[in-house]
Amino acid sequence: MNPDAIRAYIEAAATKTQRFGSYDCVRFAVELVWVGFDRNYLGQLGYWDRKSAVRRLRRDGGLFQAFDAVLGPARSDLEPGDFVYYDDPPTIGVMLPSCVVVYSGGGFYNAPHDTARIGWRS
Repeated sequence: MNPDAIRAYIEAAATKTQRFGSYDCVRFAVELVWVGFDRNYLGQLGYWDRKSAVRRLRRDGGLFQAFDAVLGPARSDLEPGDFVYYDDPPTIGVMLPSCVVVYSGGGFYNAPHDTARIGWRS
């Protein structure tokens, strides 16, 4: 884990405008895991822009199913660097040592670990 890269990525992401498919919760989470934990899933998700995001989510049946298709069945024993799923609204976050960071609705929030009920190992 690279805490400096994680901090720098979150600071830089705060200046970006949310756009479904090109910069949203999925892109934020996947890119954060890439820069902070050196694990890259962008190519496997095939999620580059609005068109590819819609295609992926329709094909798989939703956000949860798309992550299942790439990372295997969701689980509850999550660790720092893992993806966390929230269902209201459907959102993906990343577990960090101190919290789960989530990008949703054009902003960030830090959720306590006990809210991370299910997700995927990265």
